[in-house]
Amino acid sequence: MSAGWIDADRLRRYSSIYAAQNASAAITIQEASNVLSGQRMIDILVDMKMDDYQPRELLHVVNQMAEAASEVAHGLDSLAIRIDSALSNVPESSTQRPLSS
Repeated sequence: MSAGWIDADRLRRYSSIYAAQNASAAITIQEASNVLSGQRMIDILVDMKMDDYQPRELLHVVNQMAEAASEVAHGLDSLAIRIDSALSNVPESSTQRPLSS
């Protein structure tokens, strides 16, 4: 499928947004192992099911998950701002796909 029907300036803006988000996602994924300990989360879930957990350890794991969720939300907010900024003042007609015959 071709994107030739999109105005060149608007397509450039879409491309820059995609590239920035793609780079941001790659960094987030790369750093996820430093932020999250999947095994630790699994262990605390098992401990909770067995009603044999340490409250402090649970607090650490929950805080870690909350921070990760906050980071993702911040990334999405930043993406929304970049999209809005990059596409502001561009006529809507430049993104309307022509009708197929």
